[in-house]
Amino acid sequence: MGDTLILTILGAGGVAGVAIFALKDILDRLPGLFASWSRVRRAWRGEAEEGGAGASGEGPE
Repeated sequence: MGDTLILTILGAGGVAGVAIFALKDILDRLPGLFASWSRVRRAWRGEAEEGGAGASGEGPE
């Protein structure tokens, strides 16, 4: 009984730790996702800046 309780507590702690780590990773990626979504919406509406992304110095090099 004692060993089962200890393993259950350790297992629950491990699952909670992995869940927190995964949630933090997801939350860290959200700002980039929202920025990309905004760019997609602007491009879809035809509100893209004149000269493309290279003209402002932003974008891939």
